[in-house]
Amino acid sequence: MAGKSSNKNLDQLLTTLSLIIDYQGGEQLYHAWRVAIVAKCICDEISPAESPWLFYAGLLHDIGITGMNDHPARHPELTMSHLSHRLKYHPVIGAGIVGEIPGLNRVAPWIRDHHEWIDGNGFPAHKREQDIHVNSQILRMADDYDLRFRARAGLTRSDLYEFFRSRVGTEFSPAMWDALRRLNSGDMGLFFFEVNDESRLPYKLREILHDLPAIDRTMSGEAFIDVILRVFGIVIDARHRYTAGHSERVRQYAAILSKRLGIKGHELKDIARAAYLHDLGKIATPLSILDKAGPLNESEWRMMKKHTIYTMELIDAVEALWPLGPLAGYSQERYDGKGYPDGLRGSKIPLGARIIAVADAMDAIKTKRSYKEALSWKVVIGELQKSAGNRYDPEIIDHAIAYITQEKMFFDHKSIS
Repeated sequence: MAGKSSNKNLDQLLTTLSLIIDYQGGEQLYHAWRVAIVAKCICDEISPAESPWLFYAGLLHDIGITGMNDHPARHPELTMSHLSHRLKYHPVIGAGIVGEIPGLNRVAPWIRDHHEWIDGNGFPAHKREQDIHVNSQILRMADDYDLRFRARAGLTRSDLYEFFRSRVGTEFSPAMWDALRRLNSGDMGLFFFEVNDESRLPYKLREILHDLPAIDRTMSGEAFIDVILRVFGIVIDARHRYTAGHSERVRQYAAILSKRLGIKGHELKDIARAAYLHDLGKIATPLSILDKAGPLNESEWRMMKKHTIYTMELIDAVEALWPLGPLAGYSQERYDGKGYPDGLRGSKIPLGARIIAVADAMDAIKTKRSYKEALSWKVVIGELQKSAGNRYDPEIIDHAIAYITQEKMFFDHKSIS
């Protein structure tokens, strides 16, 4: 039973992470969901024991695009002639990120090679034939399966057959083509229509998740969640260039302030985890707003304030993270009741959210942003003092100033821990 529950958390975390990766320019692409479904179904035809791992690899295959302003799914024909350096190497970047996730590191090499072609004309390493793992070839075919639908409206099964048949011997091996043909013909084409209809994807995804066997991992479920949340932080911070490492620093500051307030155990863990996710909803905020050098206008500000709602909605998709929703989502409330999303005041704001708000401010004031240069710790103290009692909880501000004075201003060479 514990294994099934642990796997449920894994599934919810990874499906939510894939949604974050696929949210581009105000649109949810659902690219990773379709790639994961197709990859698993093709692998069922070739090597069923590997298919759960292919499913997870499909969910994360484009995690290397973090920080890019564009998504590979917007380029159905990824030819070498128009590839940016970052786009060309996103499989390598993604493999590096996934390789840090215990229990999923086995899929990293498959992700690294998922744009290689058997004739050597793929990227980034121009590998050929047997040098490309069969599971990378399956990901390549599943990736192309999704891209065909984006490239041409009203695609038929015959069109799809013709496209993949034309790529046999160049992009794909005959075995890949044969597996896809068996898959589409074995169920009288039902598979084609299920994955073609975007509205059916969530149902197909849940059907697969329900039947997946428990995945053995080398670490506890709690430790695994912490690793995945660090990956969430990397993906969130990479969306715009001024926030690299922001989520990790806010987590560290929030943990320090919590300890100074006497918080320990599960409450401390929840606050630190929520700090990783406090900016999660900003994936739905356009970069033109996030990176704007000047003040936001009224419509831009309304859109910016929605990110707290999106944060709580995304967290709500992962049962193991439910306690974190209010802590992360209410971190933009103000102590004087003038914050958002609900205008909570004083102690009505969860303590963890009040702590994260101060931790967020510490890093936002200290580090360089699109609208300002990096500032000294002396300036940080001054700004925090001005906001005590109106924007932030004055008791937490006192602890923040004491920490900065004791540990940062005079011992700035020390790393926070």
